Parts: sequence; C-alpha cells; structure tokens
Amino acid sequence: MTAVQSERAQTGQKQLTVAQMLHVMRVEFHRARSQRYPLVCAMLSIDGLEGLSETCGFGTKQRLMRAAYDLLRATCREQACIGMALMAGERIMAVFPNLAPTRASDLGRVLCERARASELPTEGGIVTLALSIGMAHNLLAETNSSFEGIVQIAGRALSMARDGGGGKSFLWREAEAELEQLRDELAERKKSFEEQHAVLQEEVSEIGGLQKAEVLDRLQALFAGVARTDAIAELERQVLAVAAKELFEERQKAIQKTVDEHKRQIDQLERRIAKLTQILGVTEEELKRVMAMKAIDSGVASIFREVQGLTASEEQGETKKAMMSAIFEANLAFQKRAAPAGAA
Repeated sequence: MTAVQSERAQTGQKQLTVAQMLHVMRVEFHRARSQRYPLVCAMLSIDGLEGLSETCGFGTKQRLMRAAYDLLRATCREQACIGMALMAGERIMAVFPNLAPTRASDLGRVLCERARASELPTEGGIVTLALSIGMAHNLLAETNSSFEGIVQIAGRALSMARDGGGGKSFLWREAEAELEQLRDELAERKKSFEEQHAVLQEEVSEIGGLQKAEVLDRLQALFAGVARTDAIAELERQVLAVAAKELFEERQKAIQKTVDEHKRQIDQLERRIAKLTQILGVTEEELKRVMAMKAIDSGVASIFREVQGLTASEEQGETKKAMMSAIFEANLAFQKRAAPAGAA
C-alpha cells in the first residue's frame, strides 16, 4: 500500500500532518468525482482494544494499532490496492482511488482473515487481532456529494460491523441484505414461538390433567381410612384444589422460562433491525436527490493551481503538490496495469 506517512518517512521526506493528509484525501475525492472513477473510503478499528490495553500492559494500544496499520499496508501492497492511510486515535482511515467496490469487499475480507491469523506478543501474552472494517464507495448519491459524507458513511458501516459481532468487513449497502435476512429470521422466530407456545399450553393441559388424576388417587387413598364427615369431605376437596393449583403453577413457570427466552431472542433481533433501519434510513429528500443524480455538479476542479489550498502562495504548497503528483502517477500506473485485464 502506498501509505503516505510511512512512504515519506522511509524516504526522509517531511511527513504531513493529519490535517494535510485529510486535505490530500479530500482533493483526491473531488478528483474522482469530477473524472467519474471509483473511490473507496475505509475505516478500521480493533475489536476490544480498550480491554486489551488494560490486560496486556501500558503501551499495548499503540503497538496493536501500529500492527493493524502495518497489516493494512502489507496486504494492500500484495493486493495491488493503491491509496493513502492515516492512523488517528483508535481508528485507521484509508482512501483508495480507482478501487472497484468488489475489490474493496475482497480486500476487507482478506484483512479480517489475516488479522485473525496474526499472533502479537504483549506483556500479557500472545494477542490475536480482530479487525472491524467499514467501507463506502463513491458510486452512490449519498456518498458522492462530499468527502465528509463518504467518511461518515464509512463510519456507519464500521459501526454495523462492530455491532454485528466484530471481526468482519462491511461495504455500505451490503447491510441492506443483512437487514432483509434479519427480518426473515425474525418472522421465522415469531412463527416458531407461536407454534411452540401453543404446543406447550396443550402439554400443560394434558400433563396437568394426568398429574391431578394421580394426586387425586393418592389423596383419596389417604382419606379412605378416615371416617367420612362433612368437615373431612370439605378438607379433602380443599387439599385436592390446592395440590392441583400448585402443580399447574409449577408447570406454567417452566413454560414461562421458555417463553421468556424466545421473547429475549426476538427482542434482540428487533433492536438489531431497528438500529440497521435507522442507519440505513433514507428520507424522502434523499430519494429525490438520488433521482436527480444526473444534475449533480462536477465538484471541485482537480487541477493543482485551481484547488483551494494549493495556490503558489500556500504554505506547504510544494509539499502538497508533490503528494498529489505521486498519487496521480500511481493512479495512472494502476490504470495501465489494469487495462489489459479489462480488455481481455
């Protein structure tokens, strides 16, 4: 991977600040938008990082984040995915110009698999990385309007990956398929719950009747040797009623445990669906914007001298221009390598 900070550090060039890196990423986004080629934004995080840093000693967090960054860099090199990345806090953000969504999905899958296979020594022992990855591409109306928009959507995709148990990669809009699957599972669970509840209620009635018959025989045997009086008969009736009630309530408690477990599972699915629906929610205005995609403006010009912040008088202007030149040349080289495969 052409990870800007690392590459510049290795060549002895002055490293860019986070703000400068974000500026370069933003310019590349607008270049992709104006020239209409795909671009993918990825967000990566380590599952359970806080817990690992507490149990594995001071400094573990930074070592694990660095290991995740190096894994991203090495994997992208092997997969011929050219882009730029920065590490800030507990997340890594990467931008990949000229990366098709299908290749982005493959990259995310490979990264998660390699992370699970990694073994990192720490003060607390060997640690295996578990990565959650969220990705968004610029081929949708909601991600093509601004750089901030595609970053936000990538962050939402990361949240879905983490909420889904972690250790997975999510490309935005793949979540819709998961949402449909969850709805089908919820409907199946509800149907199964209703069927099992009816069966259990029937069992209660049948077993309750058998148990009451057995209790009746035993209690009547106890009262058989007692002189029959109105008081004894009333006592016998009350004892039988209490015994039958207790048996029924005990059976109901057992059934209620099963019912509660079904409800818990259904509640979990409903909460998951509600959260996904909220994340994926598209308002009427957004739908109108999708329909008006043909009228979308061309965005910021991609010529260096016309891009805000890259004028000749701009501080660090030469550094930024050099960065953009390197990225542009890498994109052209990638397109040339990919052209024969596409023609075939």
